[in-house]
Amino acid sequence: MTAAPHFFRLLSLCVIFLCLQNYALLAQEETNFETKSSLSKKSKSESPLQLMHQLGITYTIATYPNTSNTISMLTYQPRLQLLEGGDYLSLSLNAPIGFGIGFYSDNFGRNYLETGYEVALVPTFNFGLGATKRSEGFIGGYLGAGYGLNNTRFRVQDQWGVLKVNETVQGVYLHGGIVFSINNTSPIALGVYTIAGRTTTRLYGIRLQYLLGF
Repeated sequence: MTAAPHFFRLLSLCVIFLCLQNYALLAQEETNFETKSSLSKKSKSESPLQLMHQLGITYTIATYPNTSNTISMLTYQPRLQLLEGGDYLSLSLNAPIGFGIGFYSDNFGRNYLETGYEVALVPTFNFGLGATKRSEGFIGGYLGAGYGLNNTRFRVQDQWGVLKVNETVQGVYLHGGIVFSINNTSPIALGVYTIAGRTTTRLYGIRLQYLLGF
């Protein structure tokens, strides 16, 4: 149950760091405005409504009273660009969709298969690298809040034995993270998320995704 404070501390540090990096990128863009004026005029004439795609994996931690369990998910995240402010700022509507499996072994050597799925709809603010397809640099970030639903079937062991948990967690979905590039390859997004629902199960996750089409 102590994962929530660590989640928000990590998120706060990421936001502060990324704001500083984004300021540097915007300053560089302004100094190079004259040499990129023709490209900027062309980009502003393009419609910001475009569909982008992200694909990767998610490692989810589900906490139940006095115990916890994990599940890995394959995640596809379509992203609709709604507004763009130049090359390094954008507002998008993200829809992360995930399905995963996990395995659990109890103290008696019995093995169990766990499954789960997740969907969400999240307005997201993007800045720096990955904010638009025209963005450059080595780092960027994203931060958003929306609505999410997670249904996970897993087993946990407490003082009464093995307990089967099949619970749907739905509520406010928060996510944020950094975007970076290695050797000028496609941007990679590394972030964290949580769903704040009204159930006894709490969900926290770490997500790594490739931004496709950049």
